[in-house]
Amino acid sequence: MDQPKVLEELTPGVWHSEHDLFLPGGVHFRTRMTVLDTDDGLLLHGPVPMDDAHAEGVSRLGNVTRVLAPNSFHHLYARPAIDRFPEAKLLLGAALSKKRPKLSGSVVEQGSEPKLGGAQCLVLGGMPKLDEVIVLHPATRTLVVTDLVFNILEYKGWLSGLVFRMTGTHKKLAQSRLFRSVIKQRAAYQQSLEQILGWDFDRVVMAHGEVIQQGGKDRLAAVLG
Repeated sequence: MDQPKVLEELTPGVWHSEHDLFLPGGVHFRTRMTVLDTDDGLLLHGPVPMDDAHAEGVSRLGNVTRVLAPNSFHHLYARPAIDRFPEAKLLLGAALSKKRPKLSGSVVEQGSEPKLGGAQCLVLGGMPKLDEVIVLHPATRTLVVTDLVFNILEYKGWLSGLVFRMTGTHKKLAQSRLFRSVIKQRAAYQQSLEQILGWDFDRVVMAHGEVIQQGGKDRLAAVLG
């Protein structure tokens, strides 16, 4: 696994950092941490592994007050992030709390999602084994998602390309067939999508793939419609 890239500013108040993942068999893709200035501190969305230099770079941006493990798959580096920033509160969905009961933190419940300073969040409905937490940063009109969509345009290895073709995510903005297979209550899921698409955002930042800097709402609506 490569070291994370240095923090990069997407727009004032929003930064990101990526690192390479190589799964068994050689499947490769990159995963992203998004850092948001929420007016009462920084939110780390989907932490990546951080060495001392990377953590110091985050600290220079402000005080980390919240660390979010955004779904039941994206949690491996949440506890190390809290160890780096012990004053921060760990947030996680109910599905992850059940999956990793020793990962103590504040559970974000669907229907009673907390305010995150100047940001807001929503637990994606209809997927009780995933409980993905979507975050809106109104000040920059930025929507942060995890696995709701992929936008992987570059990768390494032929096996990666085969997997992305099989899941319908090859070199395009798309929702994975594996993600759709986890949807168990279609009406609840659709209701969440309607709420998300009712928000005011333009930029879409996802855990895997290229950030959509402009026109993200229309592109997301076209993919999820």
